[in-house]
Amino acid sequence: MSEILVKEYRGNIVENTHRGSIAVVSSTGDTIAYLGDIEKQTFMRSASKPIQVLPTLLAGLHRRFNLTDEDVAMFNSSHWGSNHHIFVLEEISRKTGLNPDDMIMKPCASTSASALAAKLTDRSKLHPRQGQSKLQHCCSGKHFSLMLLQRELTGKPDGYQLKDSPVQQQIINFISMLSQTPTFKIGLGIDGCGVPVFALPLRSIAMSYAKLMDPFSLSNELRETIDYNFSCIHKYPEKINDYGTPSYYINQNPDLIMKDGSRGVICMAIKSMKLGIAVKLEDGWTDEYQGMIIANILEQLKYENTELIEKLKNCYTTKLFNDCGIEVGHS
Repeated sequence: MSEILVKEYRGNIVENTHRGSIAVVSSTGDTIAYLGDIEKQTFMRSASKPIQVLPTLLAGLHRRFNLTDEDVAMFNSSHWGSNHHIFVLEEISRKTGLNPDDMIMKPCASTSASALAAKLTDRSKLHPRQGQSKLQHCCSGKHFSLMLLQRELTGKPDGYQLKDSPVQQQIINFISMLSQTPTFKIGLGIDGCGVPVFALPLRSIAMSYAKLMDPFSLSNELRETIDYNFSCIHKYPEKINDYGTPSYYINQNPDLIMKDGSRGVICMAIKSMKLGIAVKLEDGWTDEYQGMIIANILEQLKYENTELIEKLKNCYTTKLFNDCGIEVGHS
């Protein structure tokens, strides 16, 4: 059963609680710590992106099309559609010849103009693109990666969203290998952006992140690819969500990696400790609580970077204001 992870107070009375589970797993497969139900089947959502990009990179397509490290970072992103994201995505389109109109999702507005962005403590570098487009969708970088590999394997980018397509078959095999979960035990659904999404026990998701950060048993080529991909994320941490977010601060540190997913999923790994961490909030209400949850986990694991922990605690305001602008509670 899940446990209470976050409490919301109005005055000194708890008004709402947010329950969830946490798994902390070593790269050798040992469960180091846990809270709640870590065997529950859980959709990885966008936390799977650092795995989904691997077949594209292993095929060398980033080199063939002269993609930069910043371009590769965008393949991993759940970006907020700020101008600095769109500029890079337009460059990827130009270099690869892929048409954003061929992406399967509908146009949308930038997340950096949303109510969530308004809760960030530091919004000084958020510059949302006006209007709506497919490039502003948070998963457009991933779709470019999928389309690029699908075109390489079949001659055209069409059908990259189909579960039986060559690109999706490669991806599920990589998720199986890194999570040490047989493919027949990986559940499938349709993600918010229209492509397959993968469900496996929370503990196995944490295992996949531990293996990504400490890929000791994998081939040299795959280890080098994972290291390269993470180096791109570490160089351009603002590309994963945006400036001032928890992932921005986490991914500045080469000892850490973080990728979140919609509806209450947070994944992280600590290289020096050889640990993978997966969090799932039952009600899916996670974004504004990411910083405080991760900070608490790092504190309990006695992670020594106290400056980072304080930044995480203060990414989003923990104060509750009413419609009159008066502070009436806290989380």
